[in-house]
Amino acid sequence: MDIAHKHLNISQAQWVKFMADAGVVFVEFNMDEATQKELHGILESFRTQCIIAPGEKVPEDKGLCRKPPAGSSLYAQAGGVYPLARFVNELIESAFQERLKIFQDNTRTLAGLKYLVTELVCNVAGGPELVTSQGFDNAKLGVLASEWSCFMDLADKAAKLVWCEGSIASCVVGVLEEQRAELCIGMVQESAAILARRRVRDAGYNMVEVTAAMLQCDGDADKAIELLASGWRPEVCRPSGSAEGAPF
Repeated sequence: MDIAHKHLNISQAQWVKFMADAGVVFVEFNMDEATQKELHGILESFRTQCIIAPGEKVPEDKGLCRKPPAGSSLYAQAGGVYPLARFVNELIESAFQERLKIFQDNTRTLAGLKYLVTELVCNVAGGPELVTSQGFDNAKLGVLASEWSCFMDLADKAAKLVWCEGSIASCVVGVLEEQRAELCIGMVQESAAILARRRVRDAGYNMVEVTAAMLQCDGDADKAIELLASGWRPEVCRPSGSAEGAPF
């Protein structure tokens, strides 16, 4: 929290206003008194990590909270939480604009759905985010099975806005396909394509390698495994609009 906030030079007065605004939101969502008190306490516990106290020096923003993570996971190669969150935002915004039949009621907000899907995508991509509500229909995005193919078309377009047309964009879409049961309402049967991807991954290759090899071999798992075993590896494309070492 301090790395992400201290450089913003947030004052005590600004923090008080922020907490007052939070209280208004709690009331707007008809939260009971006990829940409001608990959330207020959680937010208040971050005060010293966020504000600049009198006499405290404002630190330089070293961009650490936006620094792309290291490693070979899809999460790292996709650029971390910021590009993945942008992808989810683009996807869900377009899904609502296209009026996809996504289950809605007065407890499920657009912002909340974006958060839950971002959490899921980051987690399955290998990030540190935890999936807090896995398996509960009310926490799923709620795409109807009949709308899934249209939803995946939108996912493909959203991925290409964030990453160039390469292995990362395809891999993020492929990972989303694998999470169909966590995004659709009701029982969902795994497709042959998902099972084929899993075979290649079980052979010891990461998500980016699996997706690129499957694309190279037209979805044939045996050929993909053979290709990867030969030493072939895909080129990785960074998120669009980013430069080496620059924050996303």
